[in-house]
Formats: sequence, structure tokens, C-alpha cells
Amino acid sequence: MYGIIFKRPIVIVVIAISALNILMGLTSDSLLDFNNYSFWVGWILLILFPVLMVVRIESMVKSVKMFDKEVEYTFTEKGIEVMTETSSVKSDWSNFDRTFENDEWLLIYVNKLSAYIIKKRDINEIDYLYIYQLLKKLNLPGKLTGKYPAP
Repeated sequence: MYGIIFKRPIVIVVIAISALNILMGLTSDSLLDFNNYSFWVGWILLILFPVLMVVRIESMVKSVKMFDKEVEYTFTEKGIEVMTETSSVKSDWSNFDRTFENDEWLLIYVNKLSAYIIKKRDINEIDYLYIYQLLKKLNLPGKLTGKYPAP
């Protein structure tokens, strides 16, 4: 499941209106009265909006052909080299913004919207420890756990 953080103004407005509609509906005499549109619209928006966003994100991830290709990452003291069948890109560490890591993924951000995404299970433990120590040495802001996933 995806962790979704709602930061866009329209999302905040829709959630606020939905919450207000639900609160107004709760003060109504009859909650099951289908004429109480604001109550039901509030619940529908509050539940439907996040579900539709998750479905849209999943479909976007599945439609990106890049995820089907093999990508090779080379980590050095100078930066990262990313190689695919058709291209090769070198990036210096000075171009990176921050890092993030959870149990399954290692993300190295170039900016707020773009990151190198590495599935931890796709690298061996020795390479993971080298990458972890390198990122710690570079002192990029962010969260690094240093935990390699158990088999």
C-alpha cells in the first residue's frame, strides 16, 4: 500500500469540505435521511477521493515501461552512474538533495519530485552496506536505517 500525503491545496479543500459536510450531517436529526445530501456527499468524497488516488498511482506505476527494464547502478565516491540498455547517466553527489529509506526501498532524491528508487532486495548485503556507509559519509539529509531486509 502507498503512503499518501495530501499537500495540494485542492486536496486540502476537498477534505475540509467533506469533513464539514459530515459534521453538519451529524448535527442533523436523521442521519439515514437520504435528503441529507451534504452528509452523504461528505462521506463519499472523504472515502472515494483517497481510494481513487491510490488506484491512479498504481495504474501509473504499472504503465511506466522503465520499471520493466534492468537498471544498473554504480556508486562511487564521486557520484552515481545509472546504466540501462539504451543510456548511461552520471550524477555527482553535489546534485543530490536528500535520502530516504524504509524496509523495502532506498530513495536518493535529486529534487523534491525526482529520485533514484532502488529496491533493497535487488542488491546484495555487502553492496547495500557499502552504499549505506557511502551515503552516511556524504551526510545527505534524510532518513537512513541501515537495515538490510531479512530473506
